[in-house]
Amino acid sequence: MWRRAARPPVVATSISAFPLRAAEGRLRSNPRPLAFQQPIPRPPSAELCYNTHMHPQYEKADALTAEVIDAAVRVQRHFGIGLMESIYQKCLAHELRLAGHLVETEKPVAITYRGLELEENLRLDILVDGCLVVECKSLDEDKVNMPRHKAQLLSYMRLLNAPLGLVVNFGDSRLGSRGIARVILKGASSPDIAAP
Repeated sequence: MWRRAARPPVVATSISAFPLRAAEGRLRSNPRPLAFQQPIPRPPSAELCYNTHMHPQYEKADALTAEVIDAAVRVQRHFGIGLMESIYQKCLAHELRLAGHLVETEKPVAITYRGLELEENLRLDILVDGCLVVECKSLDEDKVNMPRHKAQLLSYMRLLNAPLGLVVNFGDSRLGSRGIARVILKGASSPDIAAP
């Protein structure tokens, strides 16, 4: 039984024939195998820049995320939920230093705009090995606004040109399953089209 009355069934007469749409006269599927299809050429444009390489520190930062998440879970298991953000931040930094990583806490972020250097009090929580930004939070599960915190983290990542970042909410009782958000800088993990 056919669902649409407007399209009658079309039967192919041989194996090599492909059904045509009667009204449009176009092929329903491409008769050439996928291996022989040419990629669709992109139009040249002065507005687009083709980024063919991933960020030089992406693989290092990607490998670090598992270690940072494990360290965060250890800190939260030790203290539980309910402490101040600064306590979790210092303990996470200490845990990462014990693991042999270079850790910077409360790192000031420089902001420049067309030659103007702004002296804003903008500091990120933790920078691990110069490539992974960690933003610590200690908010109740119902009060956390992950999109806002992800946007804040993404701003830090852009200003520092860091390929990857984590938002860690120590106030969430299920830290490992939903209290951590991973943010990747656009174009850092794979070739992408980005504005120049």
